[in-house]
Amino acid sequence: MDETSAISTRPERAADAWRSDFYVPVAIVLFVLLLVQTLNRRWSQDYWIHQATLDAFRQNLWHPVHPLIGSRDPFEYYSPYTFMLAVAARVSGLSSVVVLQVAAMCNLVLFLVGFRLFVGQLTRGVAVTFALLATLIFWGIHPWRWSGFLNLNSIGFGLPYPSMFATGLALLVGWAFLRYAATRNWPWLVFVGVGFAVVLLSHPYTGVWTAMMLVALAIHCRLYCRATLVPVAVMIVAVAGALAAWPYYPFFGLILGNKHSDSPLLYTGFPLGFFAALPGLIALRRRWSTDRTDPLALMFAGGAVLYALGAATGNNNLGRMLPLVALPLQIGIGELLASLVTGVPRPNAALAATLIVCGVAGLIGVSPAVASFVPRPLLPQSLRERTSLQPLTSRYQALSSALPRGSVIVVETYVMEWVAPARGLYILATSASAFVPDANARRRASNEILSPRTDPAVRDKLIAQYSVRAVLCATPRCRAQFDGPRTKVDNWTLISLDST
Repeated sequence: MDETSAISTRPERAADAWRSDFYVPVAIVLFVLLLVQTLNRRWSQDYWIHQATLDAFRQNLWHPVHPLIGSRDPFEYYSPYTFMLAVAARVSGLSSVVVLQVAAMCNLVLFLVGFRLFVGQLTRGVAVTFALLATLIFWGIHPWRWSGFLNLNSIGFGLPYPSMFATGLALLVGWAFLRYAATRNWPWLVFVGVGFAVVLLSHPYTGVWTAMMLVALAIHCRLYCRATLVPVAVMIVAVAGALAAWPYYPFFGLILGNKHSDSPLLYTGFPLGFFAALPGLIALRRRWSTDRTDPLALMFAGGAVLYALGAATGNNNLGRMLPLVALPLQIGIGELLASLVTGVPRPNAALAATLIVCGVAGLIGVSPAVASFVPRPLLPQSLRERTSLQPLTSRYQALSSALPRGSVIVVETYVMEWVAPARGLYILATSASAFVPDANARRRASNEILSPRTDPAVRDKLIAQYSVRAVLCATPRCRAQFDGPRTKVDNWTLISLDST
C-alpha cells in the first residue's frame, strides 16, 4: 500500500480529529450510562457462570478446579481474560463481583478507544461518531440481548464478560493490522498476533469474525507480495502455536469439535432484530462501486457468508457472526448520517426519511435498557421492587448458607447450573462445558434422579455414587417428589436428601 494513502497518513491528524468530531462527548455520555448500569449490577444471567469461574480461578491460578462440577477437567472459560481478572482479584483482595464491575468499565474504555482508532481508519470526521451511535441504535425493534452484540439493549448487560473484552481488543487488532499494512513496521504485526491469539482464547466466536475481518483488510491492503506475506505467515504460525500451548483448555479441540452451545434465536429473530441496519447497504454499495476491495464491503460480505452458511448447514452458532455483518452496515449508516448533517453530498429526501424511520425503530428496540441507566434510588418504588430491575447479585443468596461449600446438588433447570456454582455449590451435570469426559453419564444420572419413574433403589444408588446432598427444584412436581428439610431460594426450593 502506498504510504501516502489516507489510511497511513490519518494517524498524524488523529489528535485534531478527536477534538473535532464530537466522539469524546458521546463516549463520555455512554460511559456514564453504562457506569450506572454496572453499579446497578444489571447484567444478563451469564453473570453467574463468570463469577463462578473467577471464584475458582482466583483460588488456584495454576491448577483451578472445574467451577461447575468440581472436577479437574479443563474448562473453556479459563481464558487469558479471566486469568488477568483472577490475578487482579488475588492482588487486590476485592470480591469477584467488584472485580467484574471494574473490568466492565475497563472493557468499555477498551471498546471506545478501539472503535475510534479502527473506524477512524475506515471513514472520516464526524462519520465516526455517527457510526458509534448507529452501532448502538440501528438494529431493529427486537434486537438481540446477546453476548458480543453492541446494541444499547445488550452491551451493558454483558459488559464484564470476555465477549466485550474480546470485541474491544479485536478492533485494536484491526487498527494495528492497518498500521502494519501502511508502515510495514513489524512491531505492529507482533501486536496483531498477540492480540488475535488472546481474542481467540478469550471468546472464540469473536475470534472467528476477527479472522474474517483481517482477511478482508489484507485483501484491501493488497498484501500479496512476498515481503508482506512471509511476516504474516510467520505471525499465523506463531498464533497457532500459542493457541496449542494454552494450558487451561485445548483450543483446537473446542473449535474442531464444535463443542459449543446452540444459538437458534440468532436466526429466528433476524428480521425484527436487524432490519434497521439495512440502510447501511446504500453506503456499502457506494464504496464498493468506487473500490472493489473496499474493506467494509469485504467485511460485510465475509460476515454475511458465514451467517448464511450457518443457516444452510444448521450450525446456529455461526449466528454469532452477526456483529461482523452489523458493524460495516452501521459504519455505513454513520457515513449517511454525516452526509445529511454536512450536506456533502447533497441530502436525498427518501434516504433521510428511511434513516429517520429506522432510527426511531432502533430507539424503540433499545428502550428496555433505559431503566438500567437510572440509579436505583431514583427509580419509582414500583419499578425498584420489580425482580427484573433488582441487582442480579442480590438474588439466590440463601444457597450460600444452605449447605457446606462444595456440596454436590442436582438442579432442575439450566439457569440453576450457573447460579448454584456462583453460590459455592457444585452441580452433578452441566451442559455448559465441552471437556467433561463423563458428561453424558452425569446427565443421565441427573435425569434419573429427577424422574418420578425412576426406581427408588436406583435413585438412592446414584445419589450415593455422586455424593449428592440436595435437589434444587423449580416446579411443583419436583417439590412433591422429594422429602427432606427445605430452604426457600427466591422462587426455587432446595431440598436436602435424607439418604445422604
